[in-house]
Amino acid sequence: MHQYIIMGDSAYNKDSHLTSYHKHNHMIDNYISWNKSMKHVRISIEWNYGVTGTLFKYTRNKNKFKILDSCRVSKIYTVATLFRNFHIMLYGGQTSKYFNLEMPEDMLVNYINQNDF
Repeated sequence: MHQYIIMGDSAYNKDSHLTSYHKHNHMIDNYISWNKSMKHVRISIEWNYGVTGTLFKYTRNKNKFKILDSCRVSKIYTVATLFRNFHIMLYGGQTSKYFNLEMPEDMLVNYINQNDF
């Protein structure tokens, strides 16, 4: 059985399934290695936010897109992320190039078939 961990930033408290970078004055080699490897993952996550914002400008409008001001915001961002995923499966993306991944030609069809919208 695999245990997965969600990588967050330092704003989140660490627990068994959520972590961020380790910050200690006297860091041991394991923590230094962990931080370095997670930096690459974190950067790729930020690219996804950037693509969503580029494709769907509304998600970057700070006045209209305040999370606590509307219950629709999470729905709008979820749909924007879904369409971003479609776009990346059709045209490729920076993350797949960075990690040297090839998308199968039927990736979009398989993605749609596995999700219950």
